[in-house]
Order: sequence, then structure tokens, then C-alpha cells
Amino acid sequence: MRRLALAALCVLLLAGCGSAAAAPGSDRILRYGADLTPGGGPIFDPVQSSRSLTPNQNSWLDLIFDRLIYRSDDGTLRPGLLAKWEAPDPLTAVLTVREGVRFQDGTPLDAEAIRFNWERGLAEPTLSKTPDFRAFESMEVVSPLVLRVRYTAPVTAYAFNVTFTRSSAFGQIASPTAVREKGAGFNAAPVGAGPYRFERLDRGALLSVRRWDGYWDPAAQHLDGVDFVQNGRGAPMISALAAGRIDLAPVSLSDIPVVDSREGLTTLVKPGNEVLYFQMRLDRPPFSVPEVREALSWAFDRDMVNDVAYAGAGQATQTMYFPGSPYHSADLEGPPRYDPVRARELLAAAGYPEGFRIGMLVQNQPVMVAAAEVLQAQLDQVGVEVEINVSPNYINDALAKPDSIMASTINYSVPDSFLVSKARLGLGYSSPAFDAAYAKTLGATGREAEIAANTALQTVEVAEKPMLFLAQEPIAVGMRAEVGGVTEVRGDLEGPDLRNASLGPRP
Repeated sequence: MRRLALAALCVLLLAGCGSAAAAPGSDRILRYGADLTPGGGPIFDPVQSSRSLTPNQNSWLDLIFDRLIYRSDDGTLRPGLLAKWEAPDPLTAVLTVREGVRFQDGTPLDAEAIRFNWERGLAEPTLSKTPDFRAFESMEVVSPLVLRVRYTAPVTAYAFNVTFTRSSAFGQIASPTAVREKGAGFNAAPVGAGPYRFERLDRGALLSVRRWDGYWDPAAQHLDGVDFVQNGRGAPMISALAAGRIDLAPVSLSDIPVVDSREGLTTLVKPGNEVLYFQMRLDRPPFSVPEVREALSWAFDRDMVNDVAYAGAGQATQTMYFPGSPYHSADLEGPPRYDPVRARELLAAAGYPEGFRIGMLVQNQPVMVAAAEVLQAQLDQVGVEVEINVSPNYINDALAKPDSIMASTINYSVPDSFLVSKARLGLGYSSPAFDAAYAKTLGATGREAEIAANTALQTVEVAEKPMLFLAQEPIAVGMRAEVGGVTEVRGDLEGPDLRNASLGPRP
């Protein structure tokens, strides 16, 4: 979370784009504060966008490209560009494209367009493939609107619940005509099938999108456009909001009271999709001893971690699916597990009556450092001495296999990030039971089967404790009172969902 806004600029009507003109300062142009500078600025081509370092990029990518499937906060899936999706068997997905959808250049969005985009993604060597596309076998255009996909492993649940609901190379579809005509220039003039078309990018200053009149769901378009304008977080952002130079922007947790105290401003705080965790090196003592991991699970006061790291606005959690996830299990979560006396007793029973010393690698972020210092103090109470190593090059340092790690991971509807983190950081976790349970989550289809598979996976995680989960991050945006329709804030990279945003009369 780190961006905001500067000023609304005039809007130009581009001939042939099919969008109504909006005058400078139009009451129907939402002005969103954003940091447009990291990594050289926004990347728009779906097969390249995973390389972007620009926060909140999905807020504008969704407006330009839309999504194949919409996913609500409660895990419910709703048709987007796909009208229907089904798995006739564990290795097959059959996708039906919504009838009558066109890209912003008039090209039909059909099964062939999706096949073209996915072939591009599969051929891109720098693109990190999701589990379903790592198991990809073949595609067949059955009819103009029907695409059949075959996999080498049962991964359809992951495809439906994660890949097709996210802003990604395989979840966002670009116009094949525009890609072929523009080549490398597509990134400077992206064409999707979303509700708003790309208009202009002034690097480091302004990104503008404007309403596209050919969108398949005009009832969802409440704006003439959105201007993403550059500003810094903190006092400059609050001043810009209060002065009416911007309408909406991400805010830091420490800024929430300040924003709420200003007349005409309010904040929306929602659970994010990241969770803090403590990861241990499991291929050597002391953490290779299961009883030691059990002991530490009683040593952490997760409510205090949430209070210090997130000003109490997050949610303490003890399982890999935090409260609010459609697969969270209250039974497995159980009551708070904080009992330092019991932790000492378990350590003594495991052969460590005097405790031990460890190093802890920490991402160089204020939230991570604050959480690490809390854990350091709590572990000291049970006889474990911790040396904190704050790393500006966390990923490379993690490959050196430190004793432990204080970090966060994105947790979507199925736990791919958990396994990716485990594999990438290589901290020695090997569990046939976990791997078997994880494989079943990827192929489970139907709500009951998905819940059962993910509950079984969590049961293994709770028993083996390869990671100790601590707290779910909160995400906040500040907005003026006239902003409506913004109800989902999905994470720092994802940003708020602006597809249903609206504006009332400005003062």
C-alpha cells in the first residue's frame, strides 16, 4: 500500500472509440490516487503484466480487460466473459464464452480469441505458470463459443477459482487483432473487452481510461471514465482528498483516523488477501522436531501481532485459510493458542529445556519488522533467543536457507501460494500427506467437494505445522462521501474493485 493522487486533467474524445465526451472536471470522471512510478510504470499487456511493480495495477487492468469469472468476497463465482464453466471429468474443462461480446476494436471475443491468448501466455518464457497451466495438455475450439481444455492432472478447481478470476495472462484476454497489428506496441495501446478503454498514459503523472459504449453489461458502467493520478501517500494524499483533487485512494492504517476525522471523507477497511506467517527450516533441528513446532504455536500471541503490525485492524488467524475465506474452518481454527507456560513445557519435553538460538530473516518492510520484533519478544519469554536479520534482498537471502523467516504470502481460494513459497524458499518441508491433500484441492469440483478437500488439507497443515500463521492483513482506502459502489478491496497489488464505482454530485 503506497500511492495516491495529484489532479484531474481534461478528457479528450478520440474519434472512432465509441465513447461519449467528458468535459474537464466532469462529475462522472473518478479520480483515483495511485503510484504510477515503480518499475518504470504500468505494464498493460497481460503476458507481461506479472513483471509490473506498480501497486494497484489490477484496478485499471480490470477496467480495460474485464475478467473471465467474477469472484465475490464470500467465494461465490459469477459469470463474467465466460457464461459457463464445467468439468465433465477431472482432467477436462469446458468453457462457454458469453454470446455477443466484442473487444473495444470490434473483434469478437470468442473461443478462438481465448485460445490465441493462452497460446501467447504458454509461449512466453518469462511468465510464471499457474498450476493449471503447468498441467496444460491441449485446447480445442469445439464451436465459436466453446473451448475444451485438457490437463495432465486434476487442476480444474484451481483454474475456475483462481486463474480465471484473477488479473493475469490467463485470466485477462486481449484483442487478437490488436496484438497482431501492434506487436510490441500493444503494451502502449492495449485493447480489451472491459467496460473502459485505454485512452492515455503520461508516465509518472496520469493514466486515463474512458467508458466504452460497446461493453456487454452497460448497467455496470456508472462513470464516464477513471483518471489514475500520481500522488504520494500520507499527508499529501489526505490533503488532495480533502481538497477534492482526488476522490479515492489507498491509505495506510495509521492514516485511517486522520481521514475519518475530515469532513466529507471516509475510509473503507476490508480483509486483504495476504497473511503473515512464521516459516521454519524443517530439515534440521530444532524445527525438524514436530513437538518444537507445536510448542511455538503456543508461544505466539497473535492478537498482539495484529495490534502491533496492523493497528488491530487485521484478523488474528491460526490456519492457512484465515477467517473470511470460503474455506476457513472454525473447528480447525479453534480458540486462541497462546500459553507461554505450556510452550515452555512442550519445549522441555521435546529436549530443549533451556530453549535455543535461531536467526530470523525478515522482509525489509515496516509491517514485517514490527511483527518480527513482537515474535522476538514472545519467543524470548519461552527461552528461544532470536537474532533478526532485516533483508533488502529477501528472496535471494531466503535461498540460503535461514533458520526461520517472518514474511507474508498471498492466500487465494486454494493454497497455491503456500506451496510456491515452500518450494521457492526450500526450507525442507516434505510431506506426502500434504501433497496428496493439496492435489485433491486442485481437482475438486462442486462446492461441497471443494470445502471437503480444503478442510482435509488444512487438517494436515494444522497437524504438521510447516508454517505458523499469525494475522491477516487489512486493506484500506480513503474516499470522498460522493463515491459509491466500491465495496471490495482485494490487496495491495489488486487494489479496490472499481468496476461498479459511481459518483454522486460533487460539492
